Amino acid sequence: MNPLIQDMLMSLLRKGLVILGTYLVSHGIFTGAEWENYAAGLATILVGAGWSLYNKYVLHKESN
Repeated sequence: MNPLIQDMLMSLLRKGLVILGTYLVSHGIFTGAEWENYAAGLATILVGAGWSLYNKYVLHKESN
């Protein structure tokens, strides 16, 4: 993929996450008291997804 397009897509993803976070806080869905629970769950998801993506990347590089 073209690096410029990839940078643009990642920028849009970051903006989307900011908008989602703002929506969650402004509607009382996410509060400061719940931060630890959400952070622990999110960290678990990110580590799992990152590991999976890394493994797929390594397998793709080895097959080429």
